[in-house]
Amino acid sequence: EGPPPMMHQQQQPPPQYRQQYQQQYQQQYQQQYQQQYPQQYS
Repeated sequence: EGPPPMMHQQQQPPPQYRQQYQQQYQQQYQQQYQQQYPQQYS
């Protein structure tokens, strides 16, 4: 009996952790996006 498949193991992290992770990810994404596309573009 090997370990359960990874996909099966994927549990949703606690809301707090997910929010923090999402915020960090969004901030990074926004920074990159703003650098690539100057604001005058919008």
